[in-house]
Amino acid sequence: MACGIQDGRPGPVLSRWGPARSKALAVAFFEIILLVCFLLFLGYITLFSRHKGYVLQRVALTLSVVVHMVTALLLVHAVRQRRVGLMWAWVWLRVVLLATDSLMGLAEATLGRDDTYTTYIFAFCALSVMSIAIVRFSVIRMSVGTRDSLDTYHALCTHAFSTRQGST
Repeated sequence: MACGIQDGRPGPVLSRWGPARSKALAVAFFEIILLVCFLLFLGYITLFSRHKGYVLQRVALTLSVVVHMVTALLLVHAVRQRRVGLMWAWVWLRVVLLATDSLMGLAEATLGRDDTYTTYIFAFCALSVMSIAIVRFSVIRMSVGTRDSLDTYHALCTHAFSTRQGST
């Protein structure tokens, strides 16, 4: 459970803005917008660039963007249906995709072909880490039965904190 100490009393570590469902939906819609922009950028470079570059590299990036788009749509579906198990599946799938994206970025950096792609890949990896953390926090809040209620969540954190203090 993600509990922390704030002002001498236990409480959630992340900020308290908005309900958990809204945070997860915001992450999904932000990813969809970002991926559509990146797909348009890839299309622009492929069609209008004088430098033809590596076709396999562009195909791999386009395939990666499509896979990420499908996972973002999976998150939207899971959140709208309030299916916590499917949201956990999204979190673990994103961790696997983060690992593969990081390896792809390392391969691009090692080969030294194009620093632009490497920068975009690592920037997307950084955003992925933040989105995984936000959705994971939201899933934890939703799975403990709080239904976006901070009072219940705070009570659970207080109970966890008091039992930890009593055992020492």
